Amino acid sequence: MGWTGTYKEKGESYDDFFNAEYGNESHHVWIGKGFAKNGAYYRAMKNTETGEIFAVIILLQHGSQSDRTNFFYKTMDETEGPYNYDCPKRILDLLTPTADEYAIQWRIKCRNRIEQEKRLKIGSRIRFKNPVKFTSGRTASLFKIVQDAWAKRKAFALMAIPDEGEPFLCRIPKWKNYDFEIVG
Repeated sequence: MGWTGTYKEKGESYDDFFNAEYGNESHHVWIGKGFAKNGAYYRAMKNTETGEIFAVIILLQHGSQSDRTNFFYKTMDETEGPYNYDCPKRILDLLTPTADEYAIQWRIKCRNRIEQEKRLKIGSRIRFKNPVKFTSGRTASLFKIVQDAWAKRKAFALMAIPDEGEPFLCRIPKWKNYDFEIVG
């Protein structure tokens, strides 16, 4: 399924927007408040016929506020194997048990992410499963987490520690989605 484009008022919360957008669903209701992070919105939804509570993941993109179509979204649920794992514990804890293998794996990855986040701190060293190749031609699989002095809200930046040459600061979008281990 593709993306939907529409107009979203500046300052309107995702909860309010999606309550209105999906408010007429006859057999599904939202449970609790949603959560947005890294271009995805997470929320629990209940099937009123079966009682099942499952996770909905909505990918988000914003356009120019002056455009009539300034907001784009793509809706999926946990059974579709989404590649976004920032769902918070408070939403995961609302979900009913499932036999769907994709949903089970997604929930495990989200809970693993939560545990991993607790262990990450300034000074931690991480090793990516696959080396990262940069546009300069340099590669690195080992990185040190440092304070991001430029970002307003993000606490972490990465310093690449290449096999050859000097360490360097780098940006790897959504780096927490890659397979890595904390090595120190």
